[in-house]
Amino acid sequence: MNIQAINLKSTNRRRQAATKATFTSKMSVVMGFVLVFGLFAACLNYRTWLNRNIARIDKETSAYRRKIHELNREIEDLRIRKESLSSWSHIQNRIRVLRLDLRLPRSIQTQNLVVNFDGYPLPAKRIAMSNSKVAMVSYNK
Repeated sequence: MNIQAINLKSTNRRRQAATKATFTSKMSVVMGFVLVFGLFAACLNYRTWLNRNIARIDKETSAYRRKIHELNREIEDLRIRKESLSSWSHIQNRIRVLRLDLRLPRSIQTQNLVVNFDGYPLPAKRIAMSNSKVAMVSYNK
C-alpha cells in the first residue's frame, strides 16, 4: 500500500485550496477596508463642502446686514433732513433769502371745500367777479 503518495496529493490539494482561499479572503478584507475608507473620506469631503458653503453664506449675510444698516441710517438721515427743510423757520429764512413777496390771499381768491358724505345736492353760491381780476376762476356746481 502506498499511503504516503495519497497523503501527499491530499496535502498538496489542501495547500492549494488554502492558498486560493487566503488570496480571496485577503482581497475581500482589502476591499472592505477600501470601501470603509472611501465612505469615511466621502463623509469628510461632504462635511468640508458644507462648512465652506456655511462660511460663504455667513460672509454674504454679514455683508447684507451691513448694507441694510447703512440704508437704514441713510433713510433716517433723509427723514431728519426732510423734517428740518419743511419746518416753518427754514421756510421763513428761504422766503427772506429769495426775497419773495408773499402775502395772504384775498377773500375772492379762496374757496371753501365742502365734503358731502350724504350725497344730497348743495345749493351753489356764485360770487360776482366781473370787477376783479383773477388768474383763474372755478365754480363749484
